[in-house]
Amino acid sequence: MTDLQIVTNIDRIEQEIIAILAQNKVLTKKLVSVENEKKLLEEKAQKQAKELRELQKNQKNTANTFLDSQIFAKIVENKLSSEQITELKETIDNYIKEIDRCIAQLSE
Repeated sequence: MTDLQIVTNIDRIEQEIIAILAQNKVLTKKLVSVENEKKLLEEKAQKQAKELRELQKNQKNTANTFLDSQIFAKIVENKLSSEQITELKETIDNYIKEIDRCIAQLSE
């Protein structure tokens, strides 16, 4: 190989090294960004899992409360007065609102 060929090869290798270092820098920045996004998503997933457990607990408590209530017994055994019907409708509406709220939180 001549001196000119050697110098040309060294220049080409230097350019390749510079390109590789630039690509490395870009990929390192992207990696840091992806790791940060992963951390945020993991935190969000943990928060949602906690909310889900709380909603499931609330749902179970709500279901138990309804089943244990005197209103349920009155529905089965007696005809209700208009006041009792109004009270029952309000209670059912409250349960529906709570269920809708739970569904909305789970959908997030």
